Amino acid sequence: MRAGKKAVSWGGGVVARAAVFSATVACLMFFAVSLCAAFEAAGGFPVVVATRPLSINHIVSAEDVRMSERASRDLRDASYLNEVIGKRLIRPIGADVAVKKDYLRADRAVKRGDAVVLVAEKGNLKAFAKAVAREDGAMGDVLRVENASSGRIISGRLIEPGVVAVDF
Repeated sequence: MRAGKKAVSWGGGVVARAAVFSATVACLMFFAVSLCAAFEAAGGFPVVVATRPLSINHIVSAEDVRMSERASRDLRDASYLNEVIGKRLIRPIGADVAVKKDYLRADRAVKRGDAVVLVAEKGNLKAFAKAVAREDGAMGDVLRVENASSGRIISGRLIEPGVVAVDF
C-alpha cells in the first residue's frame, strides 16, 4: 500500500490537496488491480470538539461544543453537532478534544412506571389513550407500554417526553 499527498485538479487548476492511498490487489487469475481513492478535502475532516473541559454526567449544550477540522479522524468521532447536543457524557472530555460518539448516552425521557400518552395516527384520524411505561426509554427508543384501560402491552416509539407513538 502506498500513501501520499497529491494535488487534485479540475479544468487545469488545482482544486484541493488530498491524501491519496493506492493498493495493488492480486486476483486468482494473476491479474493485478490497482485501487486508488482520494479522500481528505483541503481542510481535513469535520469533528465536534469540546470548547472547555466537560465532566462525567454533564449534559452537552450548544455552548459546550463547536465544529473543528482535523487532519485525521477516528470513526468514533462525532461529525455533527446534533449527534452530541442534549446527550449525557459517560466520560470526561478535555478542552479542544474530539467528542467520541461512544462517550455519550441519550438521557432517559421516560422511566419505568411513568404515565405516558399513546398516540395512534392514520390519515386524518388520531386516537389517544393513557398508558404506563414498562421500561426506561430515551427519545426515539422503542419501548413497551401497558394500555391503562385494556391492560394490553404494546410497543411504540417515544416521540417526545411522555408521548409514545404506536402503529395501527
